[in-house]
Amino acid sequence: MEILSNLKADKSPGPDKVHPSVLKEYADVLAYPLYLLFRKSLNEGSLPQDWKDGYVTPIFKKVLKCQVDNYRPDSLTSVICKVMEKVVRNALLNHLMSPVTRSVG
Repeated sequence: MEILSNLKADKSPGPDKVHPSVLKEYADVLAYPLYLLFRKSLNEGSLPQDWKDGYVTPIFKKVLKCQVDNYRPDSLTSVICKVMEKVVRNALLNHLMSPVTRSVG
């Protein structure tokens, strides 16, 4: 729920049209259903297609707008998928950073 509460509400929604402000505002209500959805995705080893899609748009970065080299690509992806990525990353880091306990037999 902490990850949902810390989302930046001013960001744009991705291809799934779920706005970060909605996820942030209703974090306490959505945390458990998202947990179930993430668990199912991980157990099945698949993601919804909307989570895999992204909008790529050119972002102007330099002086002349008429030159292609003066743009960089920007990819807008699913906020829910990004939340899931953070959950998995945090769990993996916690596991790797935890002290190893060994049983003496």
